[in-house]
Amino acid sequence: MCACSLGLGLAGASLFSLYLIYDIQMLMGGNHKYKLSPDEYVLGAITLYLDIINLFLHILQVLSEMRRD
Repeated sequence: MCACSLGLGLAGASLFSLYLIYDIQMLMGGNHKYKLSPDEYVLGAITLYLDIINLFLHILQVLSEMRRD
């Protein structure tokens, strides 16, 4: 059970790292298919906040599983 939980924690941390990169690119704008306008700053801030919180929770899960061993 420990290896499964550790694997899920690592997968979740990797996934939310990619979400964070993607959402930052959406905020930065540029010539991307999807981007946020300056009027959607609240949505962008909430999205980044949730990405960081979820990334932190998954890192804590990984550290907790590593400490049990």
